[in-house]
Amino acid sequence: MKHREWTRGLGRINIHERVRKSIKKYEELFGRKPESFSAPGFNTNERVLRVLEEEGIKYISDFPGDSVKKFGKITNVPITIKGKNNEPIIEYLVSRGYSEEQIIDIIKDKLGEKPLSSFYIHGMFEARFKLRILEEIFKAIKLKKLKNERIIDY
Repeated sequence: MKHREWTRGLGRINIHERVRKSIKKYEELFGRKPESFSAPGFNTNERVLRVLEEEGIKYISDFPGDSVKKFGKITNVPITIKGKNNEPIIEYLVSRGYSEEQIIDIIKDKLGEKPLSSFYIHGMFEARFKLRILEEIFKAIKLKKLKNERIIDY
């Protein structure tokens, strides 16, 4: 619900309360319980995993790596294309002054480099302000004939 509280004060906040509040809001908006969760700033720990498992979350993308791994009942599908300090790649490149064309080319080059190519999309940024970039990336995925799946498809 509030990124800054989570990323700067994970040791002090009530994780149960924050996760339950998020799940409740999701259920109000979508009429069903979420299956996946991504911690703000990929900031997670054993306490977070326990709460997520208790709440029935099945998929996360919070731990680095190049392959899918299990943490108890939770499957981690790592984000493999990201900016400095785990920042979402498109936001990171925009903040560094790259043009849309440069960003598209950078991400196209990274697609398929590793066995798993995944990147994070903020609904409040990429899906609203940089939709053209996403469209071009999805076209590139199709042209390269890469498998295109959601995290929960794993």
